[in-house]
Amino acid sequence: MTGGENDTVTADLHNPERAFGLFTFIAGSNVLGTRLALDGHHLVAAVLLAVATVAWVILGYAIPRTAVLSTPQRPVIERANGTWFIWIVASQSVAVLAAVLKPVTETWRDTLSTLTVISWAVGVFLYAGAAIVVAQRMLMYPFTPREMTPPCWVSMGAATIKVWIESSVSCARPHGSAT
Repeated sequence: MTGGENDTVTADLHNPERAFGLFTFIAGSNVLGTRLALDGHHLVAAVLLAVATVAWVILGYAIPRTAVLSTPQRPVIERANGTWFIWIVASQSVAVLAAVLKPVTETWRDTLSTLTVISWAVGVFLYAGAAIVVAQRMLMYPFTPREMTPPCWVSMGAATIKVWIESSVSCARPHGSAT
């Protein structure tokens, strides 16, 4: 990366309107991993899941800290938008790929079940929080038709993936546990 690219990433990390878009790395990695897993490329999918899970944990702490808590511009809620739901999509995508990989491994089945449930639960919690913040922003501050950009529609995608993964979580009990 050049100095200019580093400056751009740093600026994005401190911008509440753009920072949550960095979670697309996690969601994209897991979408690719899910597709590869469905084609039988389980090892590559598992590597993508591992990388995405580490990134999810790191960015899950870094982005809210830099974009929300460390930004000098107040009120932050005035800059909340649909990109905040990408955090939820990233969390849910970890759950999706873990659920897809769970049936193909004996060794990691319990770990994948736990990861599925934890990342799903985090996503549900985050969905409620993001929905409240974004709705509050829309009610408290002017919202123009010009702001009806693709990030506004991410909330619906987040709801869709949440419903899909809930059906997988219901089947994610650890191997050998009672029915």
